[in-house]
Amino acid sequence: MTIILKPTLMLYTNQMAHSFQDGSYPLSNVLTLKEIAIFFNQYESKMIALIDSFLSRNISASDFEVSYLKEWRCYRDADNVKKSDENTQRYFDSVFSAVDTYCSDPELIDAGDLTEKELLEEVARLKLQSGNLIT
Repeated sequence: MTIILKPTLMLYTNQMAHSFQDGSYPLSNVLTLKEIAIFFNQYESKMIALIDSFLSRNISASDFEVSYLKEWRCYRDADNVKKSDENTQRYFDSVFSAVDTYCSDPELIDAGDLTEKELLEEVARLKLQSGNLIT
């Protein structure tokens, strides 16, 4: 059930309806839609923005490597965030695997590590394979 209170949209469950009616449930405990969207999608949004920035070449591969690995780990470890559906999770994990196979430090590069160009191509392929439904 959705209740509209101008200028903000508020959400609450049927279980809370009686509490609202008798005043025992304060409106300050209800999240706005904007707060819910930020809470549930903060890590996904950051990862998508990073992927898009990298694919449009607004950030370097080394910056993408550091930032994406950090955001992916935060997302993985978050226990208070709505988890993605299976396809979205697979997409983020596949991008993580590609980034993990890239090394920006010339002294640490192993045979089989992706180059900057190969990482760009792989992330673009993964996005295309996802059908662009994620972003």
